[in-house]
Amino acid sequence: MVSLPPSGSVFPKGTTTVTSTATDTSGHTATCTFTVTVNDTQPPSIMCPANITAPTDPGVCTAKVSYMTPATDNCPGVAVMCIPASGATFAKGTTTVMCTATDASSNTATCAFTVTVVDQQAPNIVCPSSFTATGVPTGSCVTATYPAPTVTDNCPGVGTPVCTPPSGSCFPIGITTVTCTVADSSGNTASCQFSVATFDICLENDGGGATLLINSLTGDYVACFNGSVFVGKATVNQKGCYIFVTQSGPDRRLNATVDKCLMKGSASFQFPAGTTLFTIVDRNIADNACACSLPQANFPIH
Repeated sequence: MVSLPPSGSVFPKGTTTVTSTATDTSGHTATCTFTVTVNDTQPPSIMCPANITAPTDPGVCTAKVSYMTPATDNCPGVAVMCIPASGATFAKGTTTVMCTATDASSNTATCAFTVTVVDQQAPNIVCPSSFTATGVPTGSCVTATYPAPTVTDNCPGVGTPVCTPPSGSCFPIGITTVTCTVADSSGNTASCQFSVATFDICLENDGGGATLLINSLTGDYVACFNGSVFVGKATVNQKGCYIFVTQSGPDRRLNATVDKCLMKGSASFQFPAGTTLFTIVDRNIADNACACSLPQANFPIH
């Protein structure tokens, strides 16, 4: 008897028909057929990557993460599907990825790993512009209240800025650097700085139109008149209740007298030298608004 394919042959996956023929000595034959069905019950093999840690992409609280999940099988036609898929956008935190390999016979194998997205981007903090403190000095300092810095971050949960000295503090006469720091929910920090200039003398014309801020310790001054701001450094002499402030420069002349005992004063300012730009008669220096702002570009004053 002869069978095709013969017994002991290697049969492929699927169903194969075997035909067997018997022949006697007289040459008479008889045949029969049957099938051999080979089933694939072996699951594929899948290999997940090691757990992945990735930083957030610039400016966002997510990260696009790609990975490889190779799979093998005893038969051709294996396919892999992962959820979330490679190249997906992952949120900050830890996400479990489940991968399944399926062969052509629907045998499956699974594996899992994690993708952890961490926020390593510092927040963005913008300090207010440097400015002059206004108000009547209390002793040797002036209380200054400034706006809070503006803060943005790529992820929610950024904290409240902390500034030193804090807003509402009594700043010593002169220029003080304020440092503000903020931290986000991942512990990333950022800081910025600005200056607060305070003055212990403020002269304001009773008729309006001119304001003169003076630091009697250093001679630094800021003069405001009709929208123009003048910054300079004068000479200061004190005699009893009186403070005399003078500057004779090639482009300007300043003469100011303040009586701290009677809380009054006067000043004249020439710009250019020889041309009086404004005069001040201030009969009560305690009630001045002192609304004269030092331009950002002029810090420090000298």
